[in-house]
Amino acid sequence: MPRSIPILIILGLAIYSFFDVLKTDDSRIRRWPRTAWLVIVLLPVVGAALWFGVGRPRRDRYDAPRIISLKSNQRPVAPDDDPSFLRRLDEEAWRKKREERRAREAGEQQPDGPAEPSESPPPDSDKRRRPNDGPAPGPGIAPAG
Repeated sequence: MPRSIPILIILGLAIYSFFDVLKTDDSRIRRWPRTAWLVIVLLPVVGAALWFGVGRPRRDRYDAPRIISLKSNQRPVAPDDDPSFLRRLDEEAWRKKREERRAREAGEQQPDGPAEPSESPPPDSDKRRRPNDGPAPGPGIAPAG
């Protein structure tokens, strides 16, 4: 096993530099064309060292770090995988509950004159706090408005 570690490191470096050459824009590659670099990087150790030292484009101080990905677009697969979509759903549900509660409280506070006693009190008449009422779900989520 200890003998295979340097081989795996060299192989990993060659594969990484090969995909880095493929991912780099043609206009930014230094010295030789891309096809030459694809052949050079396959040389063990020397090819990758040349690519990182001579051929790879220099990164400006203000450039974002490059991340090599085999996927071109990384988006959530379904809406329920998107955290902003889930947050928006929670905020909408919270706003709807808040508006219903305000409408219910406004209806109870309006004096219409003598109210006729009903046979059974409405289910919302007790003032106990239910677990569904309260602040918006989730930490730090405050709805606008």
